[in-house]
Amino acid sequence: MPVESMSSIDDLMSRIESDPYDHEAHFLLGVEYLRQDMVEHAFKEFKETVRLKPEFAPAHYFLGNIYMYKEWIDEAEKEYETAINLDPGYLDPHISMAEIFRIKNKVPEAMTEYNKALSLDPNSVQAHLELGELYLEVCELEKSEKEYRQVVRLMPEDSDAHLSLSGILYLRLNIEESIAEARESIRLDPGNAYAHIILGNLLSMRGNNKESLEEIKKAIGLEPENPEFHYSYGMALLANEMYDEAMAELRKTIKINPYHQEAYIAISDYLLDEDRADDAVSELKGGLKAFPDGDELHYALGLLYLDLEKPDEAIEELCAAIRINPEYAEVRYDLGVVYLEKGMLDEAEGQFRKVLEIDPDYEDARNALDMVLEKSVKKG
Repeated sequence: MPVESMSSIDDLMSRIESDPYDHEAHFLLGVEYLRQDMVEHAFKEFKETVRLKPEFAPAHYFLGNIYMYKEWIDEAEKEYETAINLDPGYLDPHISMAEIFRIKNKVPEAMTEYNKALSLDPNSVQAHLELGELYLEVCELEKSEKEYRQVVRLMPEDSDAHLSLSGILYLRLNIEESIAEARESIRLDPGNAYAHIILGNLLSMRGNNKESLEEIKKAIGLEPENPEFHYSYGMALLANEMYDEAMAELRKTIKINPYHQEAYIAISDYLLDEDRADDAVSELKGGLKAFPDGDELHYALGLLYLDLEKPDEAIEELCAAIRINPEYAEVRYDLGVVYLEKGMLDEAEGQFRKVLEIDPDYEDARNALDMVLEKSVKKG
């Protein structure tokens, strides 16, 4: 394991001046430089340590960390691998190697390294937390929950640990326990704004509307300039049919963040429900004036034009959304449906095929493509 530097830079430099081959002094000087954010100086000292004593694993590990800081991923991987080969019982390089594998999307290899780290130290919070995140990324929710529970076991007084567990419990549809963890997060840290907002949203799902609104208001009180909090409050007010207050909160969201696409869309949806179709269109156009590259805004406007039986305008907006986000499968599918309804079979076929390239499991697109091909045969 690396030895922490307890000496001043001047003392270490004097030590090196007396013995330039003192690899430990070079290493400790590098650590001290890192503590003072003198990265390039630290880089030089760790490289010198490796030159003087290539079998010194901590120097390779710290050198790898600097390569990571520089975003030289391959070089960092080589140093971590060397550190592990020199000292297989050295915990930190295993975790760092797992992070490298995550960057390179090598999920099985990353899991292996995290598990090696946990075999060395079953109480490594970092390893449990990052492994839990990785399981979440690949939708292995049960395993993710297990790791987050370990984090809470190891850090029972940490508000964020309970909040993270609340999130995974929500994804596993364990709403009651998710609420309990969010409450515990708030008990430990009443100033945790995100815990209040998450608890508010969970309570809304359970139908506790009054308490839900109170929690979201607490979050806003803690972070009054957070647009997401105002958006959540606006949506909760909408769910409670408090329409004027909801519109005011959604307008606050946009005032703080003029690029908040969901807020424009929520206002537009409300206006459409109120039979104010022209105002609904104007709302989305206003959003696009502020944020021309808003793919969701173009998509929403395209769908609105479809509701208003304006397919040509809808096609224009759906195409705009695709230009901004070419991998947006849902937009391509809807565009294909519009083309199909207009009898533009070649264009429809092209969109459905592209959807299936993006998502081979998109069954509606596969069925629609079969329909297009059948129509094309009959037409031919």
